[in-house]
Amino acid sequence: MFQFDGGKKERETCFVTHGAMGHLDPAQPPVRRKPYSTILAVPFAELILPQELYESIQIDMDSKFSVPTYSRVILPLAELLSGDFFTEYIKKGNVLMLSEGKQGVNDVYSLRDGVLTLALEKESYERAGLAGEPDGAKGKRGARARWLVEINLRQPSMLHGKKGFDRIVYAFKNVLNKPVTWLFCNLEGEAPSPDPLAKYFPVKINCPPSITRGPVVNMPNVKPPIGADEGDNFGDGCL
Repeated sequence: MFQFDGGKKERETCFVTHGAMGHLDPAQPPVRRKPYSTILAVPFAELILPQELYESIQIDMDSKFSVPTYSRVILPLAELLSGDFFTEYIKKGNVLMLSEGKQGVNDVYSLRDGVLTLALEKESYERAGLAGEPDGAKGKRGARARWLVEINLRQPSMLHGKKGFDRIVYAFKNVLNKPVTWLFCNLEGEAPSPDPLAKYFPVKINCPPSITRGPVVNMPNVKPPIGADEGDNFGDGCL
């Protein structure tokens, strides 16, 4: 349910894949080859189905997929790197986090797979002193300069006392130190005990899937005429 930025540069907004897929083992679905790697890289998906097909799988979906629970919590960036929160949720656990703000306008932070992504305005980037790359297409008129900083917090070097890590902590405490509202989701479901998030007084939010029934869509008949399976008639029937 998180709308993470797609990457460092502007990309196409729509991809279409069409084809027949072979048998899949539900216990060990493929994760590296396409199109499965592409699907797994999208954190938010919309499933569009005909009414009769949706009715046939609705019971299975309701029984196998639990309603996701999110938390809304206010904390500064430095708290992500401190104490049990850093150890239990980032080093050991698997959480998704997205800060308030609008992509391309405000400073926006996100955490996914242990990678902390900072989408910063030029002033914030220069003051923070962290290594990053330009964000967005170059030479775009009317666009403000923005920078993208990606930090893999699961690397062995990301520990207190290490020079590179202490530089990040310093930037978070002295420059990017404004408390922001986060949307937090624990992908492992069960929180550690005691919960490091509890001291920040999170507000729990249940997010059931939203079912939208669209208008009736008329599908054109694309089948060739009966008997016209070869020759010029077949070509004319398919046009």
